[in-house]
Amino acid sequence: MSWSTDISAAPRGKRVKTSKMVNGKNHTSTSTEREHVWLATKDGAVILSYWIWPKDSDRGRWIMLGATEPEKPLAWYPFTEGEFPFTVDPENNVRTYLNGKGPEFPAMILGVSA
Repeated sequence: MSWSTDISAAPRGKRVKTSKMVNGKNHTSTSTEREHVWLATKDGAVILSYWIWPKDSDRGRWIMLGATEPEKPLAWYPFTEGEFPFTVDPENNVRTYLNGKGPEFPAMILGVSA
């Protein structure tokens, strides 16, 4: 799969209702099964994130993209455990992309020169 600009199609995890019997009474609770994704931001950063479902409002957001003014990511890529779209050399702050070609999205999505 390649990067997708259809943010509405990005996985947002699942809300799961569970019921259990405690002292003869049925108790129901809701939990979230998180589904991580890679997100590309407008400044060219690629971050690992997941959707935070709203508790008391209709506005959820992506973790790491602003709590007070949520930023909309430009693209997403599915997360697979142990796979990363790049590595970073901390001494030189140089990204090495695992496909050997460089990032797949900046010119198309971010509008920056390659």
